[in-house]
Amino acid sequence: DCYFIDVRVENCSSAAFAANKSPTNYFLRCLARSSGSGLAPNQSMMIWRNGVIWGNMKPVDLQNGGSAALYNSVLRAVGASARIYSLSTSAGNIVGNHNLYVREGDALFFERASISGGNELYTRLSDWQFASGQDLQSTALDPLFANATLGDFHPRSASGRFLDSGAITNDVPGLYSPLIDTGDPADTNWTNELSP
Repeated sequence: DCYFIDVRVENCSSAAFAANKSPTNYFLRCLARSSGSGLAPNQSMMIWRNGVIWGNMKPVDLQNGGSAALYNSVLRAVGASARIYSLSTSAGNIVGNHNLYVREGDALFFERASISGGNELYTRLSDWQFASGQDLQSTALDPLFANATLGDFHPRSASGRFLDSGAITNDVPGLYSPLIDTGDPADTNWTNELSP
């Protein structure tokens, strides 16, 4: 098993995180940004928790025997050719819950390639939830990050949030990211969070 904690990978021409014949890979509080793919398992399993996959053409790109489990994370795809979940004909499965999804510019939610008869497609999160039974406590909203364009993925909060410098700032009164208090209540990682 491999463990990746607080790893930030950006601007890769291929995948931010790729695994080939690596049984189980655990990711906690990681970022995969502005790359060809965010996660790309091939004959591998990737378990992604409390992370952000942002600005990739294929946030999750499952190849031959690749599987993924995603929890308490944010995934974003932009553009008509983009897919949040892209699966080859021989890909494994995706499981997940308590995620926040962003689709922009006609991106699709899910596409599994098919040898014949057309690909399996789901346009929206609700289509995926109904067909798969996955992500039943997930949502599709703007996460209201501080400044995702500049790589600041702190959730906005009128009550206070941390800056990269460690200083604290308050956002506009009444402005709160939907990420606040929407994660899995059984995940106790929030107890490690300092009060702003």
